[in-house]
Amino acid sequence: MGRGTWSWIVPGGSAAHEAIPDLRGLLETDCAVAAADALWSVTGEADAVVPVLLRKLTDGGRGRYRPAAADLLGRLGPAARTALPALRRMTGSGEAPERAAAACAVWRITGEPEQEQVLPVLRAAWTEHPRIRTSIAGCVAALGPTGAPLHDLLRAELTSPRRHRADCGGCDSHGIHEDEGLLRLCRGAVSREGGG
Repeated sequence: MGRGTWSWIVPGGSAAHEAIPDLRGLLETDCAVAAADALWSVTGEADAVVPVLLRKLTDGGRGRYRPAAADLLGRLGPAARTALPALRRMTGSGEAPERAAAACAVWRITGEPEQEQVLPVLRAAWTEHPRIRTSIAGCVAALGPTGAPLHDLLRAELTSPRRHRADCGGCDSHGIHEDEGLLRLCRGAVSREGGG
């Protein structure tokens, strides 16, 4: 579940504050990551959501939540510093989407690309798993000028005549839409590179 799941909650609005007890109750369910996302949006209480997200990172039987938990920890930025050891471990294990999500989170939390760990993980994932390029490009774009160490990948994507979704069989409109989104993210990130 993404942020849109909780679109009825307007940060700062009365409905948002009325939903806080329900959101706290959902932190112990399968909806924990989405509930943590919504609770963070409403309250900004890192202490309430970071432990929940850490559990999702380390819950071996529930790996499908790991990339979403890592992504949200990254969006929390420095408020999620206590999650760095678990995220750094995650960059070296699991599936490519998990490793890439963890690497992006480490970068967003620390503000540093950690040349030895983060950049190699993201470069490898970009090359070996083209379907997660949109996530990586989104991370790089969110980092602004700090994302410059990976702008070469984004520039290469923009000039590539062969699209990474060309092997998806019939290439439905979802694949085309995803590819256009990737190109928009790449253009936006590299256009800001020079401060423009």
